[in-house]
Amino acid sequence: MHAPASAVLHDDTGEQGYGLLAAAVIVLTTVSSLLLSHVRMMWADEFLSYWGDKLPTATDVVRVQLHYPISLDPPLYHLLAHWSMRVFGANALGMRAPALLGVILSQVALFFLVRRLAGSRAAVLAAALPAVFGPFWYSAEGRPYGWLLGMYALAMLCWVLATSDAVDRSRTLPLVGLALSIAGAITCHYFGVLILLPLAAGELVRTVDRKRIDWLVAAVIVVGAASLALILPFQHALLAFKLHYYNRHVTSEAITLGYKNSVSQSALVTRIFLLVIAVVGVRRFLKRGPAESRGLWAMLLVLALMPLWCFLFERFVTHSMEGRYAIPASLAFVTVLALAFEAFLQRKTAFYGTLLAVVLLGLASIGVKVRREQLFRRDFMSDIALPPGVDLAGSRYIYINSFGNFLQDQYYAPPEIQSRLAYVYDAEEEIKYKGRDTHSISADNVRKYAPLQLIPYKAFLQDANPVFINYGVEDWEWLPQDLDAREIPVQPLGTLMLGRLEQANTHASGMAGPAMSR
Repeated sequence: MHAPASAVLHDDTGEQGYGLLAAAVIVLTTVSSLLLSHVRMMWADEFLSYWGDKLPTATDVVRVQLHYPISLDPPLYHLLAHWSMRVFGANALGMRAPALLGVILSQVALFFLVRRLAGSRAAVLAAALPAVFGPFWYSAEGRPYGWLLGMYALAMLCWVLATSDAVDRSRTLPLVGLALSIAGAITCHYFGVLILLPLAAGELVRTVDRKRIDWLVAAVIVVGAASLALILPFQHALLAFKLHYYNRHVTSEAITLGYKNSVSQSALVTRIFLLVIAVVGVRRFLKRGPAESRGLWAMLLVLALMPLWCFLFERFVTHSMEGRYAIPASLAFVTVLALAFEAFLQRKTAFYGTLLAVVLLGLASIGVKVRREQLFRRDFMSDIALPPGVDLAGSRYIYINSFGNFLQDQYYAPPEIQSRLAYVYDAEEEIKYKGRDTHSISADNVRKYAPLQLIPYKAFLQDANPVFINYGVEDWEWLPQDLDAREIPVQPLGTLMLGRLEQANTHASGMAGPAMSR
C-alpha cells in the first residue's frame, strides 16, 4: 500500500458560513491598508517605477523596461501599475493598487487553502494572520512584492486542489490557475522563479509516495516555468548596472534580513517566532492524519526556507538581493500556524478569542505604521518653504545629490520649488566615493523619458555659487565629500524638505581653478 496522493485533509461541508466572517476580516484589513496608503508618501523605490509606468501606452512601458530601466524588474508589475494608473490616476493609489490586490488575493487563497486542510475556523484565522506579519506593509507600496505574495499563495492553493483525490472535482481550473500563478510570479520579479522550488519539492515527494508521476501536474509546472522566456530579453538592459551595482556584496546576513522582512523588523521577535513555528510545525507534522500528503509539508518546509534560497540565488546567479524578496516565506508560517491551531479552535470561545486577538494585533501594527507615516508627512510638509531671508534669485537650480530624495522631493514640492530641483550626478565621482554608479546610470536612463532636471556634476561646478540640499545620506551622497576634498567652502542657509540647504562658494578666491581642473 502506498501513501495517499491527496493533500486534502478536511471536509468543509456545512461550514460555508465562516466565509462571511473571513470576508469581513479581509475587508477590515483592506480598509486599514488603504488608510496606510493614504497617509504614506511614495518613496524612492516607488518613484523608480513611477515615471516609466505612467507613460501613455503599455508599449512605452515595455520599451522602458527593455532599454532604459531604473526599476530592475520584469515588466508585469509595471504593466499592471500602468493600467491601474489609467483607472485611478497617476498617484499613490494607482501605483499601489496591484500590490494591494496581490495581498488580498493571498488572504483569500490562504482561506480556501486552509479550509481544505483544517476546516473553516482555522481558515478564518489564516485570512486574518497576514495583517500581523511584516509583508502586509507591501500592500501599501507600489512595488512587485505584494503581487508576488498573491501569486505564491494562489499557486499553493491551486497545487493542493489539483492534487486532490476528490473524484467529483475537475482539475481544469486549478491547473490553469497553477500555470498562471507561476507565470505571474516569474514575470513580475526576477526572484519570482523561486516559486518553482516549493512546488517542485511538494510534487517530488508526492510522486515518491504515489510511486508514479502525475504527468499533467508536472506539465503544468513546466508550462508556467516556460514564462522565463518572456523575461529573458529584459535582462540585457541590466548589464549596465552589473559592474558597480549598489548591493553586489551581499553576505549571509541577507538570510536574517529575509526572515525579518517575513515576520517582524524586530530581530528578537523574529527569532522567538521562528523557534515557536519550528516546534509547532514539527509537532503538527508528526500528528498528521492518514489522508494528509507528505508533499504538502515538503512544500511548506521549502517555502519556509525562502530566505536561504534567495541568498543562494543571489550568490550564484543574480549577485544582488534584498531581504524583501523572501517575504513569501510568511505564507508557510501562516499555514503552519493555522494547521497547528486546528484542534484548539474547535472550541467556540477559543476560536473567537484567538481571532479577536489576531485582528487587534494586526490593526495595532498597522496603526503604528499609520502614525509613523503621519508624523513623517507632517514634518516634510512643514519644511517645504525656503528658509526666511533666503533669496535664490541668482540661482537657477536647487541641486540634490541623493537620487531617492530628489525623486520624492520633485513630486511633493510646491511648484515654485519643484521647478528648481535638479539631480546632480557623475559616474566617476559616485564610484570614487561610494564604489557604485547605480544612480548615475539611473539618471542617464530616466532622462530618456521623464521631464526631470538631471545635471552633470561639471555643470554644477560651473554654476556661480550653487545651492544644494545635503540630506546626510552617507550611503548615497558624495557631493559634500567632493566639495570638502576640493576645499570649496559651504555656507548653511537653513533647512528644506528635511535636508540642510547649503550654498557652495565655487567661485571663491582661489577655488575656481581647482574646481575646474577636471
